[in-house]
Amino acid sequence: MHSRFEALASTALVEAAAASRPPYYPWSTSANVGSFARHCESMSDRNSGSVRLCTPTAIRSIAFPAHWIMPIFPRYCLLCEVRFDGLKDLCAHCEAALPWNDSACPRCGQPLTGTGCVSCRRLPVACERTVAPLLYADAVADWVQALKFRSGFREGRVLGELLATAVERALIDHHPPDCIVAMPLSTRRLLWRGHNQAAIIARIVSRRVEVPVQHHLLKRTRTTLRQAGLPRSARRANVMRAFGTRDVTGLHIALVDDVLTTGATLQSATRVLLANGASAVEWWVAARTP
Repeated sequence: MHSRFEALASTALVEAAAASRPPYYPWSTSANVGSFARHCESMSDRNSGSVRLCTPTAIRSIAFPAHWIMPIFPRYCLLCEVRFDGLKDLCAHCEAALPWNDSACPRCGQPLTGTGCVSCRRLPVACERTVAPLLYADAVADWVQALKFRSGFREGRVLGELLATAVERALIDHHPPDCIVAMPLSTRRLLWRGHNQAAIIARIVSRRVEVPVQHHLLKRTRTTLRQAGLPRSARRANVMRAFGTRDVTGLHIALVDDVLTTGATLQSATRVLLANGASAVEWWVAARTP
């Protein structure tokens, strides 16, 4: 019996890493109502207004209307922990108090000063435009770190929803891209972390704007050092020739990531895509460093 449960657990972990969603073990004695609720929410279908409860073997699923589930598992704000009615994990008061990137350069997402975009004058980016609704500060910085290193899938869901809202506004005046590509991790880092934070955000945005995610258009060709802590010049060298792609001739692609700092990683990936025939590349990131 134990060996069967271990096999199921191993399968769940592999599937969760591939789909970038947290595994859930209904047979576990440590499972509680909170984790079950988070699992239900992570499997929710926004368009149909239903929640899917999956069996351990993921062979079949049952769809329940969202209004049946929400009274049992109500929403609590991620910041103030006040119970409220809504589809997000963030109340309106806390959402308004976030560090918003309101006056940003439309090309690189850098917060603008009175003299225009210094970043674009110093080093123009290869992307067509950037959507970066938040500044990497305060609670947003904590959420990004929680998603990356502490399996903060609830934080990732909030970041994804906020980015999706900003993308919806941006697409009012622009044609949507052909596909979304989440910034890939190296195999070693994906196995160590257990999930790709960019893929989690990309999946949420994809569902909202109805643009498909293509998981295999871009891949890491080598493992690089962590960008955090490296100076600007070292960051560019660190990700040089770190990506590979297939033929993407004529495709308009949106690259999705959690945070944009110097732009070295996104810039490297963008150059590879453009060199292989992409018609345009834009960046959708949850947060931008000031």
